[in-house]
Amino acid sequence: MNLVIIYGISSLLGFSIAKKLCENQQFHIIGMYRNSNDYIEDLNKEQQVIKLMSVDLLSHDIKPSQILDDIVHEYDNITVLYSCGVWNHSPVIKITKNEIEHVTRIGFRAPVEVMSRYIQYLDDNGKKWQFIATTGLAGEKGAVKYNGLYNATTTALCNFARSVASEVSGSGNIVCLYSIGLFDKGQEYINNLCRQLTIQRPLSLEKIIEPICQQITYPNIAFNGAVVELSDGLFNYQEAANIMVSK
Repeated sequence: MNLVIIYGISSLLGFSIAKKLCENQQFHIIGMYRNSNDYIEDLNKEQQVIKLMSVDLLSHDIKPSQILDDIVHEYDNITVLYSCGVWNHSPVIKITKNEIEHVTRIGFRAPVEVMSRYIQYLDDNGKKWQFIATTGLAGEKGAVKYNGLYNATTTALCNFARSVASEVSGSGNIVCLYSIGLFDKGQEYINNLCRQLTIQRPLSLEKIIEPICQQITYPNIAFNGAVVELSDGLFNYQEAANIMVSK
């Protein structure tokens, strides 16, 4: 039996990945969420979801031992999925101190802390593991007007993950990121926005979760250090940022 720990399970992406994994009897799932919603109520009915915990990543003290000490010995492989993020598209003169704190905390500091604490804990317990994070299209592909803060956090997380991947290379453990473009989450604006871009239409949710669930189910060591783009060829958010800010 394998265990998947999902940070951000109350988001559409985190919830959808959890539901897909529940179709496979080889997984147990622990989920972390900030606020309860209909997704959490749905997951409470799944037998394979063994624990759901409310945490605030802005202040949460991450201690894997409190979550896993009683059960860690039951699992052969453990995946930690970090699927939390904050989109920001503001001209530099309008960025507030609170925005800086919020975006950098959720987009960089929290996943770094989660990665560090879990890797130490799982190594100490002799477990095979993989750490997967999802983020938006990384700013490293070029500076994007109005996306300075968002670009900085995505770039930092990508490079941090690559560095950690090099540390664990040869161990059989995996650190990888999925850099996601525009996909349909039911946003009222999404189809109209994408028609103004080169991609013409957003990706479906199914196309996003399929490769992530594949990596969770069949860990591929070749992905250690990889930043996998799921974007249908969208290079970065420049055009989208221009359109969003002009409204």
